[in-house]
Amino acid sequence: MRKMSAADIRYLLTVKSLHDEKKPIRNIHISRLLSVKTPTAFSKMRVFLQNGWVLQLSDNRFVLTPDGLQIAEQYQHYYQTVERKVISWIPDEPYRRNVIYAILAELPADALKRLSE
Repeated sequence: MRKMSAADIRYLLTVKSLHDEKKPIRNIHISRLLSVKTPTAFSKMRVFLQNGWVLQLSDNRFVLTPDGLQIAEQYQHYYQTVERKVISWIPDEPYRRNVIYAILAELPADALKRLSE
């Protein structure tokens, strides 16, 4: 698995949440959820498309591929594991979320794997 940035993780987990809620995955929805401009969301989805994590349908919706879903599920598990450890010392959600994304982006692959043990 390639190294992911905090932004990659943030976007991927947002895409997964839309997927889990059976909501359409469109650039506009992603941009609203993440408070970014639509072209920014479009740019990140293009990267995900190139990585094979999503497919773009003819109506411009995106769907997670099996690989994309597997990676998103792994990072969701890593996120939840780190969140349980930091929740007591960073109680405010928006700050905690950004700290967790940064931690996950900086951890080497072997450390991430140990989170799942």
